[in-house]
Amino acid sequence: MPFLVLMLFLSIISCDSSNDDLVDAKNVEKLNKQKQILNKLEDLGIDPKDVTFTDDIVGEKIIVKSIEDLEKIFPKSINQENIELEEFTNKSSSKVANDNVAQYTHFASTITVPGQSMSIYYEFFFYRWALDYDSRNAINGVSAFTIGGNGVDYYIDNYDFYRNLLNYVMTINGNLRYPISIDGQNASITRPAKIVCNFNPNSNFSYIPHQHLLILGSK
Repeated sequence: MPFLVLMLFLSIISCDSSNDDLVDAKNVEKLNKQKQILNKLEDLGIDPKDVTFTDDIVGEKIIVKSIEDLEKIFPKSINQENIELEEFTNKSSSKVANDNVAQYTHFASTITVPGQSMSIYYEFFFYRWALDYDSRNAINGVSAFTIGGNGVDYYIDNYDFYRNLLNYVMTINGNLRYPISIDGQNASITRPAKIVCNFNPNSNFSYIPHQHLLILGSK
């Protein structure tokens, strides 16, 4: 009887040891895959601190077949200023400010994300008389979102504006967030992205203003 108990005990220990070895092997494989992904992304100009691995991704995500295919999503050329000329649309709306009805003008535009089949739509409202006094109330209602991003979102951190001769320069600081699934690994990749546009509040808006999207990377 003691012999049978001993054999059973040794069998349990052996099973536990095998399970532990299997778990350890899977963890090592997982970490190796993540390291390879990080190395490739860093080579493409993405800071490793902007990559977060997760167990699952809710909603749409980009399926990547191989690590080498990451370059199709994050081409190295995206890490430079990319100038796009887009036409603004203009309309006005009313807004109550300081107990007075102030006339705001609506600016809206889209800008292409270089190397990818998506764009960012952004808009803001400006009060032209308040612009002359650099009032913080001069611009409000700033928003943006992606079009055709396959799950990629754009989040605004902050914005600012300043006068440049007869024009104003509007800067929107934000992040593009990519939900990626590759070789069994899920990751959320953040890319700091800045939208800069020049606009003239006194024009008839029939011109094509200058705007560009700056993607910031680690290289």
